[in-house]
Amino acid sequence: MRSELERYRFAVRATELVRAMAIIALTLGGSAARAESVQLDGRCLRVAFEVFGWGIGRIQGRFEDVWGTLDFDRRHVSSTRLRITASTQSIRTQSALVDAELRSTQFFDAVRFPQVSFESSGVELFAERAGTVTGVLEMRGVARSIRIPFELSSEIFKPSSSRSIPHLQANGTIRRSAWGMSALVPLISDDVKLDIRTGCSD
Repeated sequence: MRSELERYRFAVRATELVRAMAIIALTLGGSAARAESVQLDGRCLRVAFEVFGWGIGRIQGRFEDVWGTLDFDRRHVSSTRLRITASTQSIRTQSALVDAELRSTQFFDAVRFPQVSFESSGVELFAERAGTVTGVLEMRGVARSIRIPFELSSEIFKPSSSRSIPHLQANGTIRRSAWGMSALVPLISDDVKLDIRTGCSD
């Protein structure tokens, strides 16, 4: 009788243990499924800028060679992380002369500093899908913390990968002189408007 009772108690404990392990596995599995790490390239990522020049008006440009990673959790938007790298040799405006000047030592110094990078460190929400992203922007060997407002407006389905890519748009202003890029200020504005967008299209 005693051995049968012990076997019964052991079976109950084993069942409870298996049940607990199953719950833990499902919980961890669900969390992993919700969090996505999306690889970004020039089709899924846009990094553009705009400055103002006296006598010439707005100068708009972008980096054609860009890549990065977006870590996104639909249930916890505040945990979003964004990493971006852009080739300074890939700067494009509407003028080849301006492109060459921007790559020169007065500005991006593309030979010595072939890349610009940004890595977010935190997200502060002031609405369900909008807030401010904080991170480190590195240019010309100088790394400084910046804060940029952003919005998550929708998700774009990418047929080639059967995945939905979050459409994130971040717009902010920095002062280029803080990264040692003070040439021609104030003839060309110190303030630079940034426009960063994610969202793939095939």
